[in-house]
Amino acid sequence: MSIEIYEAGATVELWAHVRDWGADPMSPDQGTKITITDAIGSEKVTSASMSQSSEGELVYRYNIPTNAAKGSWRYQCKGQDGTGGDTRYTVKSGAFRVK
Repeated sequence: MSIEIYEAGATVELWAHVRDWGADPMSPDQGTKITITDAIGSEKVTSASMSQSSEGELVYRYNIPTNAAKGSWRYQCKGQDGTGGDTRYTVKSGAFRVK
């Protein structure tokens, strides 16, 4: 898997295929959130809601600051399926680079 490279000031679209217990796509109203951490370890987005595409994928558009730290950035999407003792969390993570 290749890592996408972006210029500071660009917009990155982060996609996630998060599934529930029945392997159906999870929606944003099921508590699916994204966290983005920059190259120096500072959280730039903390538990933000994602949008859902017509195909059921989750997407988050992030405008990289013009003064962004250069290097590898990480993101993590986390969804919650169920409540109480039946709760299961699904986590998808990835990275992109800022040059």
